[in-house]
Amino acid sequence: MNNSSLWQDAIRRLIRNRAAMIGGITIVLLIVLAIFAPWIAPHSYFYQNLDVGATPPSVEFLLGTDTLGRDLLSRILYGARVSLLVGFVATAVALVIGVS
Repeated sequence: MNNSSLWQDAIRRLIRNRAAMIGGITIVLLIVLAIFAPWIAPHSYFYQNLDVGATPPSVEFLLGTDTLGRDLLSRILYGARVSLLVGFVATAVALVIGVS
């Protein structure tokens, strides 16, 4: 006879599922990076340097730049903030409407 509760069994099975753990860690990492984007982003997300133009990844620009010379890593980090905010607000609105 097993003395563990349903929650303990579910958590144990989740921890043993390698794909679920990799996915969960990835999502948590993306959320943390988005939250701390102002401190992590190496450059401004909106500053344009037309002299740089579209460059491949380098030491200065880890993911390169777009055609207007904007740092892609910074733009991705700040874009993740907006996407997460939209997702959480939409979920909250759906929750409020669904519960009421």
